[in-house]
Amino acid sequence: MTTRTLTIETENSHALRVLEELAELKLIRIRKDSSDKTGKKKLSELLLGSISKEEGERMQEDVRKMRDEWERDF
Repeated sequence: MTTRTLTIETENSHALRVLEELAELKLIRIRKDSSDKTGKKKLSELLLGSISKEEGERMQEDVRKMRDEWERDF
């Protein structure tokens, strides 16, 4: 017997119920993702570490400068 792990996206509550019934019959095992209830990651989790700390600080400074330019009196 070979065990494989699959990711399944259900289209409706009926499909989820069928999967739960298969789990009750011990034909499959449903593992719940503890990090997120919906199975989707937050954007902040996906982007974490995508830029360096120095690059982030430089971008923050650029934003501050741009905001200051809007505050000037003409």
